[in-house]
Amino acid sequence: MSDIATRSEAPVQAARLALLSESLADTGNAKLFSARKLFQANDFPAAKQRLEFLVANNPPSAELSHMLGVSQYATGEHERALANVKLATEIEPETEVYKTELEVLEKAVKEAAEKAAADGTAE
Repeated sequence: MSDIATRSEAPVQAARLALLSESLADTGNAKLFSARKLFQANDFPAAKQRLEFLVANNPPSAELSHMLGVSQYATGEHERALANVKLATEIEPETEVYKTELEVLEKAVKEAAEKAAADGTAE
């Protein structure tokens, strides 16, 4: 049996990990990778920090604008959230998830404003 056939999978996995790490060495790619993972984990404050950097330092991106908008909404920045999700729909108007998210955010912001107005008059 050849030497190749008897090798453990561990070195192969380590090599793949090294290649992945190497490809992420660029600050922008590393921030994008971590922003996606934080966003997927619902850690919106940490994701928002990285996404703000990426949006400021890259060409307009529907994905980045969408993730930033959702992160902003989750951290209480409703108007900024609407602006960023709206931008995502302008960049990629055919993407249904961005259009749906915009509708949901518009409704939620409207309801929050109405509730705040009602609370202000009730006092």
